[in-house]
Amino acid sequence: MRLSCNKIEKDTFMHTKLSIFATTAIILIAGCSSSTTEKKERSSVAQFTKSSSYKAFSKSHDFKSDEELDMHILGKSFFRIPWVEAPSATTARDGLGPLFSANTCLHCHPSNSSGVVQDEKLNVSRSIVMRLSVPNIKNINNNLIKTNGFLSEPIYGGQLSFNGTSDVKYEGGVDVSYEYINLKSGDGEPYELRKPSFILTKLQYGELHKDANVAPHRALALTGLG
Repeated sequence: MRLSCNKIEKDTFMHTKLSIFATTAIILIAGCSSSTTEKKERSSVAQFTKSSSYKAFSKSHDFKSDEELDMHILGKSFFRIPWVEAPSATTARDGLGPLFSANTCLHCHPSNSSGVVQDEKLNVSRSIVMRLSVPNIKNINNNLIKTNGFLSEPIYGGQLSFNGTSDVKYEGGVDVSYEYINLKSGDGEPYELRKPSFILTKLQYGELHKDANVAPHRALALTGLG
């Protein structure tokens, strides 16, 4: 889940979104640094698993040194253990918010796998994020378009935050409904597809820009990222 975004809401305070994934990625990448020889050796060895468990993607690599294993365990702890508001006695994991998607990476990437649209209670899961953008009508900020492909929505930024700290209102929520489409395959066998429609709800800081584009994204599996 690109979860970092800064923006100003009516000159009252700045909304800053904590990028837990970015923090974890830095730690994991640092833990995977190795010599060129080691990298070549690893790239020639395929990694497979016969596990059918839902935790199959959580199996760690067979690390060649204790140092790498230590860094992996450290990165995994940052991935799994919740972040908290600052100030806190837990200084290594404080600074959450004031707006955020989830307080752990694990909420969006369960067992390091891709997320689901709905949970067991049919609520939209934390694995779904809503990306917001507006057209670059006046061709402003060309460099931003080249690097990010969109301009952030002026009030809510590039992504809607579903959570806020104790003294900050969350930005909004999302509901999903489905249109069922009946089709037939080439041999005449009938099948059914579901076409989802996502609707933003309970927007706390005003209406979206009239030309806002809302794009749902599902958290990706982290296989092969470290």
